[in-house]
Amino acid sequence: MFQLNKKLHFTSISMIVIGLLSLVIGFMSDAHSTWTNLLFNNYFFLGISLFAVVFVAIQYVAEAGWSTVFKRVPEAMMAFFLMRELLCFLLSLLLLCTGTISITG
Repeated sequence: MFQLNKKLHFTSISMIVIGLLSLVIGFMSDAHSTWTNLLFNNYFFLGISLFAVVFVAIQYVAEAGWSTVFKRVPEAMMAFFLMRELLCFLLSLLLLCTGTISITG
């Protein structure tokens, strides 16, 4: 089983805390801009994981052998796709319900 060393564990936890603190500060200073940036980031990473799905599908259909070593990276991105899609949908629904964004423009 893979074990993280203490330095890497501390670094990852501290980066998570810094990210959450930045999110709270962003909401306190300008909530509209923070919601917009959060939605844009969700669309960006959703696009990256969707590209990974398409890439693996093309490699599978073409029966390509060269991508066997490289295929694990897009497959890991594909695992992130469903969670990102659900988060993006919930975030968009929340923004529509609160009136932060509108469909009509």
